[in-house]
Amino acid sequence: MAEEHPPAREGREKQRWDGDLRLVTGCLPVHSGRVYMIKSRKKADWVLPKGGWESDETAQECARREAYEEAGVEGEIGELLYESEVIKKKSQSRVTWFVMNVTRVLDEWPEMRPRCVLSLEEAMATCNRPEMIAAMRSYQSKLAAAATIATAPPSQSEPQA
Repeated sequence: MAEEHPPAREGREKQRWDGDLRLVTGCLPVHSGRVYMIKSRKKADWVLPKGGWESDETAQECARREAYEEAGVEGEIGELLYESEVIKKKSQSRVTWFVMNVTRVLDEWPEMRPRCVLSLEEAMATCNRPEMIAAMRSYQSKLAAAATIATAPPSQSEPQA
C-alpha cells in the first residue's frame, strides 16, 4: 500500500528566520553511490532539493519533505553535511545540508521536476552552485574517511617480543 503524503506546501506563512536570514534545508539524496538531482525552476541548472524550513517541522523533516516534493525520492535523513549562508541580489538565506539515504523513488510526486541520477563526481561537475558543491565535497570527504578507517590495519596494543 502506497504511503499517503500531504499536498506540497505553498506560501511562507510558517517560514523560519534568523534576523534577515531565511532558514532553508536541503539534502544530498544518494543511493548506491549515485546522486539524485533536479532541474532548477529559474535556470536550466541541475541542483539538489532544498526549501524553506517551516516552524512546525525539524530541519531533517524539512529536508525529507523537500526531497519528496521536488525530486520524488524518499529515505532516511542522515548526518549534517554542511551549513552555508547564501546571498543573492534580493535575498539572504542560511542553508543546512543533510545526506539522505534514498530508499524509494516515486513515479509521481508533487512538483514533477525533471530528475537525473549521476555519480558523485558527475554531480559535482554538473552543479554550479558553490554551497551545493561544498555539501557534496563534505559527503565525499566523509566517505573517504570511512573507507580509510575500514581499511586501516588493526592497531597493536601489545609490544612485540
